[in-house]
Amino acid sequence: MALPSGLRQAIGYQMTCLGGCVTISAAPKQGQGNRPIGKFVTMQTILLTNDPVRISFLRALLRDAGIECLVFDEFASGVEGSIGAIPRRLVVADEDAAEARLILTEAGEA
Repeated sequence: MALPSGLRQAIGYQMTCLGGCVTISAAPKQGQGNRPIGKFVTMQTILLTNDPVRISFLRALLRDAGIECLVFDEFASGVEGSIGAIPRRLVVADEDAAEARLILTEAGEA
């Protein structure tokens, strides 16, 4: 299953179906970060939490350090009835994962 190219360009994601499972790859948008446009990046989850304030704080820490991050499952709580069954995932590019974990550890958030 692939997203239409216009939608893929608008949101910066590509979904592909590989052997029955869906893989989502995040690509930087024009002028975002130092990665070439059109190169898809594999990502690692560095934190799971249901606390939106904590996620916001950690995103700010990582951005201040120059690390791009995304939050996956941010709006899943609306689907689940806001009971906190699906935690939000803070993800970064593989190449930034070690530095991101170090920053979170130094901030007492790992």
